[in-house]
Amino acid sequence: MHEQPFIVYAADGDDEGQLPMLRRLLGGEPRIAYKVGSTMSVLALAAAGLGLALVPAPVRKMAAPNLVYRRLAERSPLVSELAAISRAGDEWGAARRYLDMLNG
Repeated sequence: MHEQPFIVYAADGDDEGQLPMLRRLLGGEPRIAYKVGSTMSVLALAAAGLGLALVPAPVRKMAAPNLVYRRLAERSPLVSELAAISRAGDEWGAARRYLDMLNG
């Protein structure tokens, strides 16, 4: 994976969340091809064959043509915490389904 281009989620230009994980996984500096601000952009670029991306496990439920999810090795040192937020009393429709998906 060392020579592969990576697509990094960088909200507001901040990619420091994923870079330390990639450095640890690769044992060096990753080759960053794209920095994008949305999960959908990450998935679209990966599906187009423009690079690899690390995504949270619940994202693998989002199917797309030409997109393949691979689980990292069980002994991977990579761990990332996620938090889901929504407006109080507004957990309906798509928000409710997404929260249900996160809870397994």
